[in-house]
Amino acid sequence: MPRRRIPGPRAQAPRAVRSGDGQRGLSIVEMMVATLLLAIGVAGATSLFVSASRVTLVSETRADANRLAENEIERLRGLDPALVGFDPAVPGFRVRVDGDLTVVVPGSVLQPRRVVTVDEVDFTVVTEVVWRSVTVAGRTDDEAYRRVRVQVAWDDDVGPHTVEQSTALRPEFGP
Repeated sequence: MPRRRIPGPRAQAPRAVRSGDGQRGLSIVEMMVATLLLAIGVAGATSLFVSASRVTLVSETRADANRLAENEIERLRGLDPALVGFDPAVPGFRVRVDGDLTVVVPGSVLQPRRVVTVDEVDFTVVTEVVWRSVTVAGRTDDEAYRRVRVQVAWDDDVGPHTVEQSTALRPEFGP
């Protein structure tokens, strides 16, 4: 059976671009432009990778700082509330914090300020325990409960950072 011809243009193989003088290929200027565009693209991708790595590191360090603050608060919550406070003889003791009186517990082992190292990062942990007052029916109780605030600060190549967490410690009421 003879082959049928399908009318229409014949597909032709692509030909190399020819310059006006019959030379094939790319000129040196075209190669330089292509190389420059490639270099710009690679530099942009590298910069993006470095920025993403820095943001990831700051985020991981912030998570470590939050864990430190949470652990300190949970440690204090596990103590008898009557023992949560500071001995005035401890270095760093302040009588007032933001206008509130610091809870004084003679002989307390709590440190208002300490440095903790995690994964080669030095965190400064500042713990504050102050009295909070409550007024009910015209009667004010200046020592109604203790407010605990933990601030964790650190510096890195991006700059200084701080996270803060707080909680209230209420005294246990007897029968």
